[in-house]
Amino acid sequence: MRILFLSHAFNSLTQRLWAELARDGHEVSLELDVNDRVTEEAVALARPDLVVAPFLKRAIPEPVWRGHRCLVVHPGVEGDRGPSALDWAVQTGEQEWGVTVLEANGEMDAGDVWATATFPMREASKGSLYRNEVTEAAVTAVRAAIGETIALRVDANDHYVAADAIRLTRAIERYRPEHMEQPVARHDILGLAEVRRNVGIPVMTDDMVATPEDAMNVIRLAAADRVKVKVTKHGFDGARAICAMLASAGLTPVLGHVFEMGLAAIAEAQFAACTPGLAMPCEIGSMAPMGTAADIVTNDLRPEPGYIAVPDGPGLGAQVDWPRLGRGRAEAAE
Repeated sequence: MRILFLSHAFNSLTQRLWAELARDGHEVSLELDVNDRVTEEAVALARPDLVVAPFLKRAIPEPVWRGHRCLVVHPGVEGDRGPSALDWAVQTGEQEWGVTVLEANGEMDAGDVWATATFPMREASKGSLYRNEVTEAAVTAVRAAIGETIALRVDANDHYVAADAIRLTRAIERYRPEHMEQPVARHDILGLAEVRRNVGIPVMTDDMVATPEDAMNVIRLAAADRVKVKVTKHGFDGARAICAMLASAGLTPVLGHVFEMGLAAIAEAQFAACTPGLAMPCEIGSMAPMGTAADIVTNDLRPEPGYIAVPDGPGLGAQVDWPRLGRGRAEAAE
């Protein structure tokens, strides 16, 4: 989803929401709310699917909220309206407070409520409450307002021993991630199995599986629910063999990536198109090597967000940029 943040400043709450929604796969941009004209022009240029206002000090211009769905993050419980909501809660000694996400209309904080999240108050400054409880509640409420289609995937990249991985995974289970990827070192298959037995979300391995024989070990030890498969790592034949083994064992393959160029991304797209049972979405062509300025293929695999265009034609269907390839050969020869 293309989301435009409309905010008075890029404060801590706005930054946290940006990071979380971008990690969820949304295309997020920001416009600082200066005046009506600038805001209206920014929205027209961004063409957002949704406008989110994490931190505003004035009303959203009418042409904006009439032409686009605009959700306002209000640091108050449902029914609370107006500025200084958190100040009031601190001053009056409220025992419970919350965050409300509501749709903008012609009245301040009076639109339809899309989601709420509450939290117990503690003895602390307004700033501390805002940076911690309010921010966490805002993330929960905004995600609830946007809907259940957001899919989170967590990758620990071999960072933990089993006991720490179990504690971390249990702590994030309330966010309902699709899986926890490689929470322990790649050589610790028994540790991975221990994590899987003691958490409530699927566990996936990546680095532990380099061959079909490795995949068989994961299956035999019930060490994971998912296995990441990579065409550039396992090859077509190896990847297909691993996927067939996982299907027989009732496990799920996830198509991953390495730092690949266009040709590898095309191979991944072709593999995804002919392999049933892959967990979607795939990571096809999602990350090119840093510093890359050119590619030898011209295929556009992503004509629009959320879709992959699978090439047709001979071989993989790659459209080779022969002049660029020729220049590369000449530079290498020199």
